[in-house]
Amino acid sequence: NNLTEKDKLIKQIKLIEYLNSIKDILYPAGDYFILSNQDYQLSEYLLKNGKGSDTISYENLKFLSNNLEDVSNFIDYDIKDVIEHIDPSIKTTLSQDQISSLYDELKKISLDDNVNTEIKDEIKKLLQYRPE
Repeated sequence: NNLTEKDKLIKQIKLIEYLNSIKDILYPAGDYFILSNQDYQLSEYLLKNGKGSDTISYENLKFLSNNLEDVSNFIDYDIKDVIEHIDPSIKTTLSQDQISSLYDELKKISLDDNVNTEIKDEIKKLLQYRPE
């Protein structure tokens, strides 16, 4: 919201370039662009931290989970949406062991007294509906 018009245009161009680079089809619906923007920002965060840009690989989901407070300072949308993105139950490329491991990581984070309360609460909501 605090970006200049020039910075907004640069961000829009980068988003379109990102979607083009992953060979995604551009749909004009608003939700599509919202979700694409969220994924783009997570991808940029991963790249900034020396990780690959794949936002659904096991290693990167684990990295995002363990750095939620830093991620929340990097993105310009609600951390709740990041936590929904890292939900292991919706990742079809993960093994059962990887899904369990990610849930264990999230549980540890939700019990950590040093983690932001909003983040802990959102993780607890996610864990409440964890499929067994």
